[in-house]
Amino acid sequence: MNSKKIALVLGSGRSGTSVLTNILIALGMLGSDNMIEASEANPKGGFEDKEIFQLQREIFNVLGISGYAPLPNNFLKNADIRRYISTLREIITQRIESSEGIWGFKDPKTASLLPLWFKIFSPLKIIPKYIIAIRNPEAVVLSMNKNYNDDFDIAELAWLVRTCDALYYSGGNCFIVHYEDWFTDNAKQLATDMANFIGLSQGNSNQNIDDLLSGIVKKSLNRSSYEKYDVKNPFVKKLYAELKNCSGDQFNHERLMGVVIECRQAIKTFSPWVALTSNQFNNNDPIKEMEVLKEGNSKLLLVNNEQLKEIKELKDDSEDFRIK
Repeated sequence: MNSKKIALVLGSGRSGTSVLTNILIALGMLGSDNMIEASEANPKGGFEDKEIFQLQREIFNVLGISGYAPLPNNFLKNADIRRYISTLREIITQRIESSEGIWGFKDPKTASLLPLWFKIFSPLKIIPKYIIAIRNPEAVVLSMNKNYNDDFDIAELAWLVRTCDALYYSGGNCFIVHYEDWFTDNAKQLATDMANFIGLSQGNSNQNIDDLLSGIVKKSLNRSSYEKYDVKNPFVKKLYAELKNCSGDQFNHERLMGVVIECRQAIKTFSPWVALTSNQFNNNDPIKEMEVLKEGNSKLLLVNNEQLKEIKELKDDSEDFRIK
């Protein structure tokens, strides 16, 4: 195979990844012929490749990790993961060989699984173009609570993990799209710049982008403007504050990645939470799993530079919680 570009839409769930993917397909990106059906949470469809979505969900189950938890650094050493790499490589090869143009896909779990995808892209000479959907975490948390009944603190952590993973593993070499910008006068320029970024401009030079966007971006999609929620997690606040200064592919990469690394270090200090979540998940006890997530994230909010020395106490607390 010659080198091929594909587009990967990354971002936390409920961050506008479906709208973004819908727009990219309308601009000329090729999507899967087998998409996940529409639902109440996504009335127009999730625009997710059904096979890839199901396989990535299986990977989290095999690893015994909640879908919102950060993956352990050594997850690729799991012997069961090799067969998923092989299967996904076959799917991607088939998708690309049957596409005359730039093919792409999205699934929020992809961001955390990028180390696995690197093992697929490299031998196939695939050059991924990363488009990262960012939405105000206040709106994401409200949406996750409303659509999935997720607790607010868990939703905050899910946004942080997915957003950090997307930025960190892409190395910041990405195109950042703020969901809120689709409802402004800048939407047309945003769509044009995004198409150019992944190489769709030549095939869509005659497109009427205004008409294209008006058929996809409806005011009713901006429902968060009617509600209010105050984010509690300080790392969520800090990362989003920096992301508000970033749009497209022209931003201060060094400064953004510095904040991303700081947030990832904060998440790492909470490794007992990850291990404990895994234990509870393997025991197939969803009630205990959610209790652990709530307990864990509450403690994460207390972590600061002076308290990093107290991680051993946090581990002991987590162990006591598991025993109880």
